[in-house]
Amino acid sequence: MTAKATGLAVTPTPILKREVTEATRVALKLQGKLKRERSFERLVRAGLTDTEKSWCRSYQRGMVVEFSQHSGSFRRGDRWTVTGTNMLGFVEVRSGVKLATLPLRRPDRFEVFEKQKIDVGIGERVRITKSIKTRAVVDTLLGVVSKCHARPNRTLPTGSVHRVREFTALGHMVLDNGFILKKNAGHFDHGYTVTCQADLPRRVDHVVCVDSKDSGNGATAEKLAKGLSLGRRSAAVVTDRESLTSLPREAPSGVSSLDVGTNAKSLVNSITDVIQKRSHEVFGVKPISRELERSMER
Repeated sequence: MTAKATGLAVTPTPILKREVTEATRVALKLQGKLKRERSFERLVRAGLTDTEKSWCRSYQRGMVVEFSQHSGSFRRGDRWTVTGTNMLGFVEVRSGVKLATLPLRRPDRFEVFEKQKIDVGIGERVRITKSIKTRAVVDTLLGVVSKCHARPNRTLPTGSVHRVREFTALGHMVLDNGFILKKNAGHFDHGYTVTCQADLPRRVDHVVCVDSKDSGNGATAEKLAKGLSLGRRSAAVVTDRESLTSLPREAPSGVSSLDVGTNAKSLVNSITDVIQKRSHEVFGVKPISRELERSMER
């Protein structure tokens, strides 16, 4: 894979996504492509429905509530941290020194997230999970986030993938496009692997769909179609023997003119042999069989 080529791994479940991401980062560290790692906190959706958000028992200390619409004294974009429930059964939240109770009767006006630790180094690929307002750095040597040194009113759209170029003195990330990703932005993840349910990019050069019997849910024809259709130049399927029977014997509908399977070996090797070994140790991934390659090419 060339330096300008883009690639992405697609998995059916979040569990498999974490394993593939871990294996990819191990390989990049051994190659010296990830340097000066730092720890950040990212926000992961708690998966609560509007009904569940109206129950006080759904909230735990440390959860983050972000408002998508104005609601009373809460403004759109405000972020509050849950501190607990009071004697009257109201959910108490804090933002800096301000205290308030959560408007449980308007659950459609806010979203609930959980905090998760994430390590990011220079050279890391990060994916934006929710649109973020930011600034573009003018003086990359200073890397300062301030009105006098940075251009305002910039947006990192949902699903966009960028490489971390450097860290500022304040610990923020400077991306390859010159935009700032603040250390407390929260809405970002590693950009190597996504699930079929995530906000996928429009197209990338190379796509690898990874499936395993240990992931819980095998890849269906629809999931394969969604993942393989992203590949502009090539696409491949990497799986174990037990999962081959659940894969479709013909290219799923919606996938056309794709080089499926023929570049599987070169794509996996480009991710490095370390990933193959690590993936085999963790969830038994083996290269795609020639029989499946021929059947999918037809």
